[in-house]
Amino acid sequence: MRREWQRLGKQGVGKAGGFAGVARQYSIATGTLNRYLRVDGTLSKRAEDRLNPPGSELTLEMLREWKALGQAGIEAAGGFDGVARRDNVPAAALRRYLRADGSLTPFGENRLRKAGTRPM
Repeated sequence: MRREWQRLGKQGVGKAGGFAGVARQYSIATGTLNRYLRVDGTLSKRAEDRLNPPGSELTLEMLREWKALGQAGIEAAGGFDGVARRDNVPAAALRRYLRADGSLTPFGENRLRKAGTRPM
């Protein structure tokens, strides 16, 4: 389904009767569709990750870089999805380790500590 949604684009979504029409066509809940398809007809990062799983592993260097970004850096990169796309990691993994304000979550801090390094 996600590959078909990818081909729809904004016009295809409009022809189908909007999100509600696409959801009916595929017999899924509108909320489910919202997780995978954006209003402009493009796939969300979550959908892209499901179609083409990111290839890189999450590294300690990435955690340090993410923490150094801060909120302004995250926004400049296009939000969490932009940072995830740039670093080729699942957006869900990024959210597990990084908060919107640019600070690391307890999972991120603990991962750095367990590696024998101190968080910045």
